Amino acid sequence: MAHEYHILLTTILVIVVVSIPTQGIEYTACKCLPNAGTSDIVYTITDAHSNNNKFKMKEYFNFNRKFVLRKDFGAQGMDWMLFDGNDKVAYIKTTDGKCIKRTSVGFPIQQCVPDDAEYLGKGNDGGVKVDVWKFKADAGHNAIFQITHRSCVLHSVTSFPHEIGMQDIAHFNFTGDLPSPSIFGNYLKDCGFDKRPTTPEKKETNYSEVINKILSLVKKLKNLLNGT
Repeated sequence: MAHEYHILLTTILVIVVVSIPTQGIEYTACKCLPNAGTSDIVYTITDAHSNNNKFKMKEYFNFNRKFVLRKDFGAQGMDWMLFDGNDKVAYIKTTDGKCIKRTSVGFPIQQCVPDDAEYLGKGNDGGVKVDVWKFKADAGHNAIFQITHRSCVLHSVTSFPHEIGMQDIAHFNFTGDLPSPSIFGNYLKDCGFDKRPTTPEKKETNYSEVINKILSLVKKLKNLLNGT
């Protein structure tokens, strides 16, 4: 789990559609991710000594529910990690079966490019035509990301953490919709994180039964007074 906190702080995803009136662009450039979907990610971290650490993961996201699930980390020591942006928590299951809950965790994805993001122009990355943006991420470091030209799918994110010489590059392959709307809940159940304290059900008052009991007591009292 050496890169667990690093991943939490440095991964930013983005993409929706706005026009750029300046720069002389005649097409519509994308600035936001779709509301939900699935991506395959190849993540490369370059440390201050120019050592590259590469690993893959699969990501499922739903911005409407504020859930992001990442799994198949390989050698990172994590089986899966689920971010809940509603409660600002992360649920983690390690490869050795431990279940962990971390609080006060920032949401790793912002759906749209900030309004003050700088458009760097069109580019070509491995034969893929992209629009390139630069902005300051929520964690405070600079990020550059590339969105595929016209098809509006996130292609890559490069982030520069505060440590001198550090660089993260994540290449994305957007594979489509979520396999199931219940995928997030299924993973939470895997560790028992879906269990919530419940309030005991309050029994509603049966007023007819109460009235009948009162009438019965009145009748008994009347009989006692009459000596019967």
